[in-house]
Amino acid sequence: MNHLQPPTRKPLGYPFFTALFLAATLFSSAVIPAASAESKPTIQAQATKKPLTPEHAEEFLDAFFADPSTAPHFVGASVVIVQKDRIIAQKGYGYADQEKKTAVDPMNTVFRIASVSKSFTAVAIMQLAEQGKIDLQADIRTYLENIDYQNPFTKPVTVEHLLTHTTGFDIRDPKPEDLHGDFDKVTSMEDYVKQHMPDVLREPGSSYMYDNFDYLLLGLIVQNVSGEPYESYMEKHVFEPLGIHNSGFLLEGDFLKHLAIGYDAANQPIKPYAFTSTIMPHGGMLSTSEDVGKWIIALLNQGKNASGRILSPESVEQMMKYRSAIHPLLPDTTYGFEGAFQIPEAGSSPAVVTKAGDLPGFSSYLILIPEKETGVFLTYNKQGALRNLFYSEFMETFFPEYAAPAKLETGKTSSVGELEKYNGLYQDLRVKSLVTSVKATGQGELTISDALIGPRVLHQAGEGLFIDDMTRQLTAFKLDEKNQTVYIKEPYLNPLGYAKKGETPAGYTDVKADHPYSHYIYSLQSLKIYPNEAGLNFQPQKPVTRGEYVRDLLVASGIKSSSTKDFVYPACESDRRAKKRPVRTKRLLPDFRAGMQSFFIGGGKSPKICDRGAERFSCPCC
Repeated sequence: MNHLQPPTRKPLGYPFFTALFLAATLFSSAVIPAASAESKPTIQAQATKKPLTPEHAEEFLDAFFADPSTAPHFVGASVVIVQKDRIIAQKGYGYADQEKKTAVDPMNTVFRIASVSKSFTAVAIMQLAEQGKIDLQADIRTYLENIDYQNPFTKPVTVEHLLTHTTGFDIRDPKPEDLHGDFDKVTSMEDYVKQHMPDVLREPGSSYMYDNFDYLLLGLIVQNVSGEPYESYMEKHVFEPLGIHNSGFLLEGDFLKHLAIGYDAANQPIKPYAFTSTIMPHGGMLSTSEDVGKWIIALLNQGKNASGRILSPESVEQMMKYRSAIHPLLPDTTYGFEGAFQIPEAGSSPAVVTKAGDLPGFSSYLILIPEKETGVFLTYNKQGALRNLFYSEFMETFFPEYAAPAKLETGKTSSVGELEKYNGLYQDLRVKSLVTSVKATGQGELTISDALIGPRVLHQAGEGLFIDDMTRQLTAFKLDEKNQTVYIKEPYLNPLGYAKKGETPAGYTDVKADHPYSHYIYSLQSLKIYPNEAGLNFQPQKPVTRGEYVRDLLVASGIKSSSTKDFVYPACESDRRAKKRPVRTKRLLPDFRAGMQSFFIGGGKSPKICDRGAERFSCPCC
């Protein structure tokens, strides 16, 4: 038999969300492995394109999961492929429980589908909008009367802003303690929202930042407007009409019995966990690939499947339309979905809508190609990059037109002077510690750098669009009405959102431009880690207290301070009390500032060694 073989694997750039900030990655669509710098041929539209038939689909899946290079990325996986109004392939691979050798069953094995939950929540919002109970352009305060927050802008935060991750809210990602083992603990969505509600920092609608809290608020709106508990509403109005019987939001009973065991990077099992809030519209859904397949059929068939209807054709069409894009080749979000992973030189096709999800021990990926009446759902019990490999190979095999190189304007380039508007530091809106520097270095050329990847060259490929040498992926900039650069969207650190350009530093009266540490100090001021006001003194020779040191690290990283009054290092506190004085660092202020700038931005001097023989950034007492 002539078996279908997946094409040769090509490098993809993977975001670098670090485990140091686990709370920022929960329920996100980020993946962990680093980008490959290997150079391979550009993807070309294949003359040997395969039709997506049940036979070819199954051959593709079998070949993909049998490939030795795929094995490290999953323990167990479940996948469903839909074409038009039917499932053409549905299979399980590997183990739901490795120790017991329990095979994955696509009909019965339950997975945590994480942020794919958001797409289901968006359907509920669209249902209520169809009924005239929700206006997508209305101020969210209309539906959240008891929730208070500050918005300094005249433009309100609307339901549509929540759907598209463009609210301008300060980040409120789930915290590590929001995942716990106490299944008897119950926290309502409303109580959680009241305790953690963020304020608006950026004008609503002006920027894209992937935000879990947006969809928590949407779930609360569904509950408030419908008068039904969110999970009951989803069961009655979304699951039952489509014949979905193995999906829900509470890990109990049969869900717990059939839940796949999640595994960490070392293939060690992760104990089952519960959430705070108890019901999570933004990431808590449990489901099987078969159930998600039934839902995909409805989305591809104007809102209905053989069992029933959940949306009108008009609402489905609205959900498939991208609402913002920093560039046409880099779309942001629709109602409930997001742009696909980039394919080298092709960017992210606006004809494809996707949704990714991650939780400890689980990753998922949903792919919809409405104009081809095709959908795919992949879920697996190990967080990581399997989906990146799957997406590129699936598209190259069956839909190479979406993997073909885009028509880029590489022949039209700007001078160094014209490109200087992009110069500066850019801080990720979601993870403050992700900082990128950009500098014009040649005709049509920028050099971009960060502490995780290092420097790389970008070549101009259009107005505000650049392509890199590393994996031939695209980076784009957004300008304001004054033609000043405001945001960047790049493919490696965090493709699900923008990074904001830092302000022009005001400087300090006692730190001149020729000071050996001026570059580092002004950089931190540009990012508002230090006050960016004219006329201030920096006092560069003044020693730094431990409190100042911790404060600076918290501000730079975006980590919230603890409310506890207990000391993490009691020995250090007893040492401080014995000396009857505050402990101060032995090094002068500029050494610390330079070291911190090197850690978060890249470049500069290495951290100093303190008098206790430990690295400055790891010694708890110094």
